[in-house]
Amino acid sequence: MDKTIPKRPHHHGNLREALILAGLKLLESEGPAALTLRKCAVMAGVSHAAPANHFKGLISLKMAIKAHGHILFADMMRQFSSKADARPHAQLNAICEGYIAFAIKHPALFKFMFNPLSEGPLEIDDVTHAAMNEAATASYDVLHQACIPFEHSNDDALCDNGRGTRHP
Repeated sequence: MDKTIPKRPHHHGNLREALILAGLKLLESEGPAALTLRKCAVMAGVSHAAPANHFKGLISLKMAIKAHGHILFADMMRQFSSKADARPHAQLNAICEGYIAFAIKHPALFKFMFNPLSEGPLEIDDVTHAAMNEAATASYDVLHQACIPFEHSNDDALCDNGRGTRHP
């Protein structure tokens, strides 16, 4: 009779990505308070210690989830932009529609992406730090590129000098 202890399943593939996707699912289904390395490991089908090979800790995983969200966000804005005609107003309008569509489709992720983490100092690994910078820059650039044609515009619909946001 074989008395060996069964091994935990070994994840073959991109475990880092699997943990991020597990975190996204947890975030959308249970909210940010539910995000733990242990829960993500269970969802990815690996040991509780496996995330340590890819993330310095929970904050690092959360930043990777934010980075992944920014990639999805930029992609959705580009998708809407690609369906609009090339006129600057049409492009800006389409990107804004993509922005809103993303917030509606992924409300928990959208809120999570734009709120600071409150767990303490940001101790994140270099890969996550680089990914976050690249992804956040990509989503910002989509918006920035759409606004360039209006930088020197006197278009009241776009440049109202804040009249709609201040009290008289």
